[in-house]
Amino acid sequence: MQEDWNSLRGELHGFYKSPQIWLWLEKQAADEQENDFGKKLEKLDSLHKSLGEDVPTSSKNTAIMETKFKEMEQRRKGYIEDLFNLIYHMRSDFSGRELESRYLYLQNLVFKTIYYFFKYQKITPEELQSHFKNHGTIKDLARHVFISYKLDQQVSIKLIPQSSKNVLNFWYYYPLREILEGLGEEYKEKFSTHYNKLGFAYYKMNPEYSHHPELHRILIECSTSLLNEDEISAHITLYDPDTQIYQV
Repeated sequence: MQEDWNSLRGELHGFYKSPQIWLWLEKQAADEQENDFGKKLEKLDSLHKSLGEDVPTSSKNTAIMETKFKEMEQRRKGYIEDLFNLIYHMRSDFSGRELESRYLYLQNLVFKTIYYFFKYQKITPEELQSHFKNHGTIKDLARHVFISYKLDQQVSIKLIPQSSKNVLNFWYYYPLREILEGLGEEYKEKFSTHYNKLGFAYYKMNPEYSHHPELHRILIECSTSLLNEDEISAHITLYDPDTQIYQV
């Protein structure tokens, strides 16, 4: 338990202290977008510091924990709510502007922190389902996996992404796969649906496929039951081959 926490904390610390991140944070005063990223990074770091005082050591002083159970229970619920709110407020970082990998990495650390809670039974499957339902987090999870897979692989738009089932077999997504297992079959199906929506929208919006009528027809037919125009505009990820920039 403590070893896993130290590893997670070290991962965030290394990200926070990296030279590139510090260069971004130095621009905060002059750039609202940079300031927004810095605030979210500081929020997660602050949560980790508070968690480090409460959660990893809670099993060491059982008698003390029992006398303060209600107080610690309230703090635990507050930490979990803050983590899900952080993911919710990151949605604006994935739409309408150039996507940078730092947002994906930060969001991945938030999901890993949620996984830590789940792994060590600091959040029940019922609580996990409730938060995913109340915050609509399954869409965030599907989008995170889809976009980060595309960025990690640096593939061209001509290559169809991994299926929703196969993509989670990559080691990078192990904590996310375990979260889905904890959520149960209903949420695994929801993840698959939203992931496939992103995949079909990705290709439907790409003009290159107008030159391949048969493939274009198949994609349109397959996506009919999955897509609507609002979802396309809200979740589409585009790749500009000229600038080599991914946009959301």
